Amino acid sequence: MLFNLFFASFGYVAIRMLIAPVRIKLLTSLLTKEDYGLLTLIMLTVSFLTLIFSLGSLEYMLRKLPGRPAADQYRTLRTVMSWFGRLAAVVALAGAGLLLVWQPGKVGLVPHQVAACALILFLTVHLTQIVYFLMGRSQYAQSRLMMLLYADAWFLPLLGFMWWMQIDISFMLWLWTVWLAGSLAVALIWVKPRNLLAQAPSRPLLRDILRFGIPLMPMIMGEWIFQMQDRYILLAFTNLETVADYTLCFNLAWVGTATGTALLDLLITEFYKARNRVPARHLDDLTAHAPLRKAFTMMLRYGLLLGLPIVLALWIARDPIVRLLSSPQFAQAIPLMRWVAPLPGLYLLVIIAGRTLVAMDRGTIVGIGTLCAAGVNLILSLLLTPWLAARGVALSGCLAYGGLALYLGFRARLWCWVDWTELHPGRLLAFVLLCTGALHGAVAGLPGHPLAALLLAGAACLAAMPGLGLARLDDIRHLLQTMHAPVSEPGDGPGSGAPPPFPDA
Repeated sequence: MLFNLFFASFGYVAIRMLIAPVRIKLLTSLLTKEDYGLLTLIMLTVSFLTLIFSLGSLEYMLRKLPGRPAADQYRTLRTVMSWFGRLAAVVALAGAGLLLVWQPGKVGLVPHQVAACALILFLTVHLTQIVYFLMGRSQYAQSRLMMLLYADAWFLPLLGFMWWMQIDISFMLWLWTVWLAGSLAVALIWVKPRNLLAQAPSRPLLRDILRFGIPLMPMIMGEWIFQMQDRYILLAFTNLETVADYTLCFNLAWVGTATGTALLDLLITEFYKARNRVPARHLDDLTAHAPLRKAFTMMLRYGLLLGLPIVLALWIARDPIVRLLSSPQFAQAIPLMRWVAPLPGLYLLVIIAGRTLVAMDRGTIVGIGTLCAAGVNLILSLLLTPWLAARGVALSGCLAYGGLALYLGFRARLWCWVDWTELHPGRLLAFVLLCTGALHGAVAGLPGHPLAALLLAGAACLAAMPGLGLARLDDIRHLLQTMHAPVSEPGDGPGSGAPPPFPDA
């Protein structure tokens, strides 16, 4: 039980924080800027297509599987893999055909690279379905192991090739393909083929999945338009080198975001469990339920504990972060980091506010709001990028995410959910001041030693969390109690607690 909690949350966060910087450093050192920019474009496109053509089936498993009999859970997975796996094959073949007859001149993929991209999409779809299935069954540690394997550790074989051959985009695509195929074989350890094949795909269940998932599509599309349109707009107005500079800053910022959402996954799932035990739907009745408010406040407190120091580090320590975690060819990206720095904090606030509305069975508000904000982001990017280049797309994203967080927070009336004695706003303010001082002191006191400066500042920020009573043993005990407590059957409202577990550059 303790292993499940530790690995699913804190252990997983720690491992990702160690792996992600190594991956970024390795890829930016081995690949040209153009190849690095192209690889990230392919990854974003695969992620976008996987989510869009899931048609909400992934969120269905996350929301509907908890507490169901094992046979029902496996029937759901068989239905999802059967119908949406076929759809993935069709999309992969159609996309490959399109790329063979037309693609932007700055991309320039050759046929065997296009074939690798099609296989990558097909394999990613099935791996993502399995991860969401494991999450829905509360097999947190197993789902995290799968995510680490195929979404975080896929670059590790490079260590065996980098010393004796030139690494280029073709090698990376086929390495990625083989790694995903191996990851799918490993996944069968936890998804028993015998149990899966014992269930037949269900057309009535498919209709139920579509009724659930289609209303979520505006939210899913909005989230991923946010995350991918900036690179394509940069490619249209600039070049792959500028895309690579922005992508480096974005990926470094998203190291913190990914670790933050990894912990929020668990807290959001437990928040949904608490919500499922409350039959009421009215806001006043929901916020009057003490365990539900406690679950929400814990989610908010840890979201702030993760988001605030990440934003401060990206702003204050941008020079040592970029120099330490990338190759010298990316030094010109250092000033851009200030423009990207607010994104992780704003994104985490959007996640918290959006999932709260989902728990209130108001997912339509989240979907429409997210899609509208994505449209605003797109318009701002088109207006600002010709003038500010990469700074324009970064500023557009910050403005759009900030506006969306305010809108969703107001519609959810987040202030009504907060247990202020559990949130400790005064201690949070002291935490921000301490982190700011530690970062300024480390950067100024250790010039020319980026690793030592970051380790010193990070240690001070981590020590401040339990030191100020913001991260407590009581939280672990609470999660241990709720994680394995019986849960009532989920309600009918849509929801998602997990970010898409996709490979990242």
